[in-house]
Amino acid sequence: MITMEESENIAKSILVKKEKEIGFELKISLIRETEYGNVYFYNSKEYVETGNFRANLLGNSPFIVDIEDGVVHFFGTAFSLERYLGEYAKYRSQYGEMRTF
Repeated sequence: MITMEESENIAKSILVKKEKEIGFELKISLIRETEYGNVYFYNSKEYVETGNFRANLLGNSPFIVDIEDGVVHFFGTAFSLERYLGEYAKYRSQYGEMRTF
């Protein structure tokens, strides 16, 4: 089992990788604690800090850092978080690597 601090460090490392891909800073905008781990929502740093709609990202799907092992799983943006969490609960024991739901 991992700690909240370890979970946040993993999430921040994911954002650093994404920043390199897209070329601008990202920031965690919301953390939702669940029984399976923490779900992280993020957006551009500018949007999170200023609310400037022009800096809002599209397609920035949330991800969960599993509380058991720290493995990261990406969700989509087409459905509600509850639906993705339901799928995650159903299949999480079958996947040990980074996976998109």
